[in-house]
Amino acid sequence: KQKTAYEICACLVGSEMCIRDRSTGAAALELDHPLEYAFAKPLVGSSIASFLADYRVGYSALARPLPPNVHLLTFKKLDDDTYLVRFHHLFAVGEDHQLSKAVTVDLSTLFVGFAPVSLVELSLSANQPLTDVNRLVFKVEGGPAPGSLPKPQPSTDFNIELTPMQTRTFKVTMK
Repeated sequence: KQKTAYEICACLVGSEMCIRDRSTGAAALELDHPLEYAFAKPLVGSSIASFLADYRVGYSALARPLPPNVHLLTFKKLDDDTYLVRFHHLFAVGEDHQLSKAVTVDLSTLFVGFAPVSLVELSLSANQPLTDVNRLVFKVEGGPAPGSLPKPQPSTDFNIELTPMQTRTFKVTMK
């Protein structure tokens, strides 16, 4: 006999995940974020099969999945053909043997229905081009040499490299 709530047949599908591993590979298991499940609505109806037949249950504007260590943090339309795009590398140096390495994302083939024409790398807050950012340079013993800050992305190179824990922001013109 099916359980009912308020005289309506209710079906709720859920899952839990418990990771009890302290090895360096455990970080990779946490990629399946629990927030994906926290905001899921209960499925009300006669069966899961009828729900899947009646509703579109998935869509992705990505032509292919992102690498497992990259998160698309922001994809926001600014005007007719310009978007704010922000990527984040999910892992720190040494956190995972494979996933803590630098990774490259090819923006030219990433989105369905969008092709980038040009891009400008912005500061993290997206309020100015990275080329206009004037950072204070401190002499630190054993630290980076003055002037060794990351170079901004060229406007026609759509291969974006992310190093561990790096977040990069771009204003991308699409066609």
